[in-house]
Amino acid sequence: MKYSRTLKRSISKWLFRLFALLLTLLFAIDYGQAQIVSPHPVKSWQIQGISTALDDPNPRIQAEALEKAVEYDLNESEFLKIIPESRIAQIAVLLDSESNEVREVAIKVIGQMGEVATEQAPKLVELLEARNSLIRKLAAEALGRIGDGAKAQIPKLLELMQDRSPGREVSNVAAVALGSMGDAAKAQIPKLLELLQDQEGNARSEALATLERMRETAKSSAPAIAALLKDPTLNSRLKLKIVYLLVQWGKATPEDAFRLIEPLGSGSNDTQIAAAKALGQMGETAKGVVPKLVELLQDPESDFNLRWGIAMALRQMGKVAQEQIPQIVTLLKHPNPDIREAAERILRKMGEIAKEQIPQIVALLKHPNPDIRGAAARVLGNMGETVKEQLPQLVKLLQDPNPEVRKSAVYALGQMGVAAAEAIPQLVQSLGNPVFYAEQWAIINSLGAIGQAIGEYPPELIELLDNPNSLLRSRAVLALGRMEEAAKDAVLKMSELLEDNDPKVRRATLQGLRFMGKSAQNAAPKIAKLLDDPDSAPTELPENWPDYESQKSIRELAIEVLRDMGEGAKAQIPQLVKLLEDPEVGSIAALALARIGMPAKDYAPQIVAFVSKQPAGTLLSPDNDLSRRRSVVLDLEKMGPLDKEIALALLNAIYVPPPFDFSSRFKYTLERKNSFFAKVRFYAYYLCSTDPDAVTLIQWLGQPQEYPSISNREEGIQILQAFANSWESSEPFPEVRQDLAVQTAKVVSQGEWQIDDLPLLRTHYNHLKQGDFKPQAETLREALDRFGAWRKFKYRLFQLFGLSYPQIHLTLNSLCSEQI
Repeated sequence: MKYSRTLKRSISKWLFRLFALLLTLLFAIDYGQAQIVSPHPVKSWQIQGISTALDDPNPRIQAEALEKAVEYDLNESEFLKIIPESRIAQIAVLLDSESNEVREVAIKVIGQMGEVATEQAPKLVELLEARNSLIRKLAAEALGRIGDGAKAQIPKLLELMQDRSPGREVSNVAAVALGSMGDAAKAQIPKLLELLQDQEGNARSEALATLERMRETAKSSAPAIAALLKDPTLNSRLKLKIVYLLVQWGKATPEDAFRLIEPLGSGSNDTQIAAAKALGQMGETAKGVVPKLVELLQDPESDFNLRWGIAMALRQMGKVAQEQIPQIVTLLKHPNPDIREAAERILRKMGEIAKEQIPQIVALLKHPNPDIRGAAARVLGNMGETVKEQLPQLVKLLQDPNPEVRKSAVYALGQMGVAAAEAIPQLVQSLGNPVFYAEQWAIINSLGAIGQAIGEYPPELIELLDNPNSLLRSRAVLALGRMEEAAKDAVLKMSELLEDNDPKVRRATLQGLRFMGKSAQNAAPKIAKLLDDPDSAPTELPENWPDYESQKSIRELAIEVLRDMGEGAKAQIPQLVKLLEDPEVGSIAALALARIGMPAKDYAPQIVAFVSKQPAGTLLSPDNDLSRRRSVVLDLEKMGPLDKEIALALLNAIYVPPPFDFSSRFKYTLERKNSFFAKVRFYAYYLCSTDPDAVTLIQWLGQPQEYPSISNREEGIQILQAFANSWESSEPFPEVRQDLAVQTAKVVSQGEWQIDDLPLLRTHYNHLKQGDFKPQAETLREALDRFGAWRKFKYRLFQLFGLSYPQIHLTLNSLCSEQI
């Protein structure tokens, strides 16, 4: 039994830690509303690249172009500058694509275009019944964006909202669509209130969801919704929805606050979050429920879920729960560890609101239970400047016999920021203690936080850089690195450790400089010297401190530090370019060069050429070891616009595709292959469309879905000229050059050429002959031979009429087009 309780407590703690970050993010966003992303600036060359890609006949490439346009997240009028209204019919065709990915993008774009896409509203309503759930969701959102333009579809949406088919979410997405229309759906509020009386199926729930999305537009329906709370058939989930709506509209009552207790104990995270946030937003209206929440919090019969929900609620309520803070503080020493942990979470969130209880919390720093001492320290730390007078008591805990208590004291000092500046000497001294790695890492992080807060680095850390103890040197340089901009003036001194005899110190120094990013650029010359460091990665590392000692070699770390400096490492670009030839670090060097951006633009062809030749096809994949969270191509966007050399290098990746899982179904394998090819071709358009030759190459090379037609001689000349201009650039890519030879012969065989075209044809013939492309060279030879026959004919005329050669040439030009 004792083991079971211990296991349960352990699992509970881990669950809390797992969800902590998620909850923080969710509370930062309005419930039920998407986070608004700041628009990215869009340049004329990027618009040209998107537009050119949309002219490609391959729908997958069109979808890639549309996806890129959506990324900018512009308002409707700005978006229409990238994807004009004239494109609607083209995009509408993609709504019927067999590929879900293509359809998804098309729906997003239709929605982004807003009311100008009104004619597509009926099609979007059809897609509400699609099998794919994401397509249904996107279609609903698109209808909402179209707004007034989708008014004609409201009857159909109301009908779908009453769909009772099991396992289908049609009613839900229809409700989302209608609710997203806002004022356009205002006239339907009476119908929605009518549906609230429907106790069967999902209609009641979907009506509430619609009213919720309508926000202020539906505020007048508050009395009718509140009356529904008296319905005995109403389940707790619907009660929560109703109360949440009333809270949003400022119509909630104290009685409603008590209705939220039940959903606080729900096993569903979303439900608990909604209930807790509703209580927090009710303000003084919910004050009466606080004693009940605290009572349930300390009830041994309350399960983990309920305590979790109550803790969230009280944290959200803040000052409203102030009168109960003394009682919550007493729970810090409750015999039940789960109750103690819940109380700690509440008080840490309240921070300075609990300042009147500081003496009681400080007294717990001497409690015989180390868990209670640690909790009290963490609570005090979250009060910041308010507990400055208690600094000596927290500093004393740095000598506590329990490592978790020491770590808690370190955490608390780091949270206090400027108020903990006087504790820096004691923290620095603690760096020398032979303690757990996790505790040392906590000290390093706290020193970094305090340094950032006060805006300068402590001289005590600089002194440790010369300490004979290599472990202390390593810890000191990491702590300085954690101070980031505040330690900028210490970079040169830190960089001296890059020449340390101990490879662990060199690694720690690189880690510290990497934390500083661009602020460490003064160390770039010394970092560059490590690009030839022969030291390999260590084989035995402390398991508890993976960030302190890296598995990577010193060379890899050095490249990554330069990469994170961005333009600050521009002087090291030539050295990084040389590393592209190194099989061990070439991939990391390529990404570093791309991340440096514009200063490395002259080397863009070499960067892309290297990546495109990798057998794993790592050019665009988001999850390979080369990408390190971003792909080389995405970073090349900083260098744009680019030219035909980049286009050729990108297209080369198509001839060396990534290995696909042939054990899976052929259709799935082909889907991945086609998707990869489309992405490569799109980025070639996107980055290089300002170069007309590049556009021609993309249209003809790299296995396009459909080859362009040649309608006249001028077009053929333009194509052949682009091919001729690119022949030399294709030399590093044998497969590309082979394709270029084939397409050259194809274009020549399709055209009707004139005498003036002879120099261009000879150029291509020489290219093909010297490149040993015999079949293609023969095609060019046949065209040239026809010109040879024409020359003999003119020479005979010259002999017959006694005319000069120029006279014959001018005479024939005036009589015929000289076509062969």
